[in-house]
Amino acid sequence: MKYLDSIKRAGRSLRNAKGRTILTSMAIGVGAFTITLAVAAGLGSRDFVDEFLTSNINPNAVNVFKESDVTTGPFGGESISEYDPDTAGEAQTEIGEFTLSQEQVDTIAGLDGVAETYIEYMVQPNYIQLEGGDERLVVSTATHDPDISLSEVAGDLPEKGTAINDDEVIISKDLADQLGGADAAVDLQLLINVTNPVSGQSQDFRYDVVAVFEPSSLALSFGEMYISAAGGREMSSFINQGTEMEGRYYGIVAIADDTSTPDDVKTAIQDIDDSLAVQTAEELTGSLFTIVNIIMGIVVGFGVIALIAAVFGIINTQYISVLERTREIGLMKALGMRGRHVRRLFQLEAAWIGVLGGLIGAGLAWLAGLFLNPWIAELTGLDNINLLVFNPLAILGLIVLLAIIAMLAGWFPSRKASSLDPIEALRTE
Repeated sequence: MKYLDSIKRAGRSLRNAKGRTILTSMAIGVGAFTITLAVAAGLGSRDFVDEFLTSNINPNAVNVFKESDVTTGPFGGESISEYDPDTAGEAQTEIGEFTLSQEQVDTIAGLDGVAETYIEYMVQPNYIQLEGGDERLVVSTATHDPDISLSEVAGDLPEKGTAINDDEVIISKDLADQLGGADAAVDLQLLINVTNPVSGQSQDFRYDVVAVFEPSSLALSFGEMYISAAGGREMSSFINQGTEMEGRYYGIVAIADDTSTPDDVKTAIQDIDDSLAVQTAEELTGSLFTIVNIIMGIVVGFGVIALIAAVFGIINTQYISVLERTREIGLMKALGMRGRHVRRLFQLEAAWIGVLGGLIGAGLAWLAGLFLNPWIAELTGLDNINLLVFNPLAILGLIVLLAIIAMLAGWFPSRKASSLDPIEALRTE
């Protein structure tokens, strides 16, 4: 019997037992559904992480901190609130001790292969107010990172990779709304008030609002207001003068030049001071991908368990089929069908069950993705981002794999069918 004829005959045999075939295929479909969704979630998560890092991190960046990294951040509570003089200065004490000295920063900046460095200043003002205005607001503030993607609402945001000027600030839409609206906020002059905890002196720093932003769904947003690196340095120097934190910094970002790789810069930094924690953008990517892969592996594991249970279902179904079709098998062998052809016929029936189960499971997973992607996007605020990405080649590969697994599961029943004696089989009632 030709192989194509065996495939057609196997399909006809399964159609004669539709109920049993569908139920067994559904068992395979549960595993296929779980694995398809797990792979789709893994692919979507990897795409999201990759796009997220591309939107926020320079691939040539090397982040440097002390091993005893500060774990408490400067921003706590509400991001925008009314100024209360009774609690002024409390937020500044939450910053913790800076851990990199000026000498270490200068040494890193002077290394071969380092094009430029960005010090990560952590400044929390007492309050901000419009020049000539009375309202004072406490606002979470950070130095502007040129590599973070922001969406322009009003004004003129610098291009990605370009820092704002020394005397400029950009503010969030939420903050702009409290200052009279996005368009009205552009070109306003803000006074940023900070206090030195040793001397008790306060000082206002004046900056121009040049743009209003809204964080993109892929942006790392650390504040309602971004000041320039020069502004961060100026205010940080005033605040920390005479304190234990004077001349010390939370961290530094070194950018590798065209002649070096981030790994070269990392090695050079660790050679001069092995107490520093150094991480490249690629290592950060790898860490996140590892987490994604672990989660995906756990979910796939549940799918594999479901498939193992389905394998026993296929074996049981095929054994029952052999018992019910004993006379048919005897007749086929009496008419000249060889044992290997009988074995192939039952294995192909099992393969059909695997293919049908794969199509059912993958199809249901795809339909679920159509409804889940918009729901997840709305729930997480990730507009136009699909966290379930279905790869047709991966689905096709899964269906082929399920067909092979089903054929292997049908080997024992098919072996029993091929070994039946035709005379004894025809005598069976």
